[in-house]
Amino acid sequence: MEPEMYLSRKQISRMGWRPDMVRQFAHYLAQRLPQYGSQPLQVEVRMFVSINGRKPALIFDPNVNLAAEPRTLKPPRWLREIHDPLPPPGQDYSGEPYAHGSESEP
Repeated sequence: MEPEMYLSRKQISRMGWRPDMVRQFAHYLAQRLPQYGSQPLQVEVRMFVSINGRKPALIFDPNVNLAAEPRTLKPPRWLREIHDPLPPPGQDYSGEPYAHGSESEP
């Protein structure tokens, strides 16, 4: 599914630093898209994001159905922790789309 079918460029760019928007979009898709069979639609996200110059990494657990996740004020279980260290001063790996860090695979 291409997000451009439902969202503006501005909304898509904000999703990289607003994971709650991705969860909200998953709920929207589950309500809007047709259901096939008796099971509700599942929305699993595989999105790579570079945080503070680190190499791009998966920030969502790809095995969690975000359409079924409730809004919470606690740290969400579907948001992955960052374990990669910050890059050395003067280096920025955020522009390397295929240079994934240690969090790139589940």
